[in-house]
Order: sequence, then C-alpha cells, then structure tokens
Amino acid sequence: MAATAATTSYFFGTRLNSPTTLNTGRFHALFNFGKKKAPPPPPKKKEVKSKPASSNRLVWFPNAESPEWLDGSMIGDRGFDPFGFAKPAEYLQFDLDSLDQNLAKNVAGEVIGTRVEVAEVKPTPFQPYTEVFGIQRFRECEVIHGRWAMLGALGALAVEALTGVAWQDAGKVELVEGSSYLGLPLPFSLTTLIWIEVIVIGYIEFQRNAELDPEKRLYPGGKFFDPLGLANDPEEKARLQLAEIKHSRLAMVVFLIFAIQAAVTGKGPISFIATFNKLMGRLFVVNLEGKIYSCKHCHTHLALYDDIYSKTFQCRHGKAYLFNKVVNVSIGEMEDRLMMTGLHTVADIFCVGCGSIVGWQYETAYEKNQKYKEGKSVLERYKVSGPDGSNYWISHEANVGGSDADDA
Repeated sequence: MAATAATTSYFFGTRLNSPTTLNTGRFHALFNFGKKKAPPPPPKKKEVKSKPASSNRLVWFPNAESPEWLDGSMIGDRGFDPFGFAKPAEYLQFDLDSLDQNLAKNVAGEVIGTRVEVAEVKPTPFQPYTEVFGIQRFRECEVIHGRWAMLGALGALAVEALTGVAWQDAGKVELVEGSSYLGLPLPFSLTTLIWIEVIVIGYIEFQRNAELDPEKRLYPGGKFFDPLGLANDPEEKARLQLAEIKHSRLAMVVFLIFAIQAAVTGKGPISFIATFNKLMGRLFVVNLEGKIYSCKHCHTHLALYDDIYSKTFQCRHGKAYLFNKVVNVSIGEMEDRLMMTGLHTVADIFCVGCGSIVGWQYETAYEKNQKYKEGKSVLERYKVSGPDGSNYWISHEANVGGSDADDA
C-alpha cells in the first residue's frame, strides 16, 4: 500500500510514462516549492576538430578522400572503395530490454557500445579467413585475378598474332580441327586436355589454400617462384609488389575491354585495330586549303594540287596522279603487285569518309629506277574530283590488262 500511495501521491511526484532502460522501475519525484526556475546553462559549443593537413598520399582520383579503413598501409592502396566493400564489420551491443510487467509498454534496450570484428586467418584450409569481406581476402582475390588477367591479355594478343584466330573463337576451332597450341597440333584430345587442366590447377589451388600465412599465400617466393632472388631486398620487393598490382589492375581493365569488344564487334583485339583506325579517321578529318582533290562520293579532302609529283600514271580506269602526300585515307593490307614498271609492294588506300577505294600507296619498289615512288600515293582521277569539281570518266582507250597499271 505504501508503494501504491507513493506512486499516486502529488508530493512524491509522477511516474514517467516512458522510462529509459537505465531507470526501469524507478520513480522520479518532481518538487515545486515556488522558487523561480533557474535558467538553463548555456549550451556548450561543439569543438570543431581540425582535419589534419592532407599528406602526399596518392589516391585513385585527384582530391579524392580515402575511407578510414584504407589507411595506405597496404601496397598499392589508393583509397578506392566507393561501395564500402572492405569496411570492417561493426557489431552493435544493446542493453537488456525492459521486462517490467507493471509497465504499460516495455522499451527496447539502447545501444551501449560497438565491437569491430577483426578479420583473421584461422587454421582451416579452403576457408582460412574469418571474415569473407575482409580487406586481406580482397587483396588476395585482386592479386590472383590480376595474374590471370595478365596471362589472358597476353595470350589473346599472342594467339591472334600467330594464328589469326581471335581468342573468343579459339574454342570453336579446336572443336572442329582438334586440340592445338599456337597453331601446332597436340597429341591429346580436347577431353584429355580438360582433365589435365583440372588435375594440375586443382593441385596448385589445394597447395595454395593449405598455406595459412597471408603473405606466403600471395608471394610464396623460394627457389620455385623466385629462383633469381629478385625479392631478397625488402625495398626491391615492395617495388615489385607495387608494379604487379598496377599491371594487374591494368590487365583486368584491358581484358574487360577485350570482352566488350568481342561481344559488340565479334573481332579480336588485333583485327579490331583496322576498324578503330577507320573510326578515328572519320572522327578527325583534315580539311585542306587551296586547290583540293577530294573523294567524288563524299567530297572528303584527299590531297592538294601542289603535292602532285607526276600526272603521267595510268590505271585500269584511265589517268592517275602520283602525290607526295595524301590525307584522310586508311591503308589496306600490303601485297606484291607486278606492274608495267616492275614488281612493287603496295597497299590500297580508302577514303575515311565513305570507305571507297581511291588509289594505292607504294611501300617498296624493287627496281632501282622506281625507288622515287616509295612512300608516295596514287589517286585515280576517275575516283576523285578535281579542284574545279570535275570528274574523269573511264577511259576505254587506256584499258590496260593485268593488275593495276603503272606509269605508261
């Protein structure tokens, strides 16, 4: 009864409707003796902590601020984690919930602290990291994927250069022609090669995951992985690790570009260069001033009248002019052609505006008296417009047999 009276007495005060977890079951007495209420103390000004002066640390973007969990201690750390994947897991510690049956409403416990889980390596092969999203595991994944990307980018370029087959079509060729390496046949079937790869790579991955030292998992060293002792010096080792990270990141971006390029164009990186050159030619067209010879189809400027070297050349379509210099053209494949004045190595030239063939370029002249043609280009008058806009029609009288003619 005393407790009940105390809870309802005006003298002892009123019970709080929403007590905090720290004052659960307690009563606050509010006394009023008629004295003037003291003014509240002035609010304390919040101390503004000045940020330390920016250091000379390299970041992934100019003036970018690196997150606090990327402190620059790791090799190649440039503060790049826009989505916070490597942020340490933070666990909240709550107080006990209110469990007073006499209260109209029990409130949940408040946050009284935090705990950050430190990612460690535990003695369990195949899953040694306690935190899947730990920064140490991300570094291992970055290095491993970067090494594969460097091998893949180099392999895509080398295979296409040696065999002419794009990397995305290599599997199709082996399914039809059988297993091969760099164009040379192998004495194994494709199924046998797959089993060999699974066994060899599986054994290597098993041995790597059996190592629990994070440093040795990435850089085993020793006589098998560093036979020349290039990483014996600590400073040299750090430099090589930084170089590997840089090349790994670049290779991963390069192979991503290879994949997009193959999906969009269906071409390999080397065969795409010609297409890229044509595209760049369309984007950066040179406009000439003076007496201009241009493509008769799209009127793209090709050469100047002052650059004419000779007007005595002939082709199957009639007259052709030899120019010291031409612009806005793309060059085709080199090939040997037997012309009226001997054997030459030439390449057809195409207008970058419309892609039509407008002549050819001399690369090599095998006759001594024809060396003056090397590096110069021929424009067929039938395919270009003159300075006055005129075009030449096909000359039936100058129908020379064989391949493209030369000066008659």
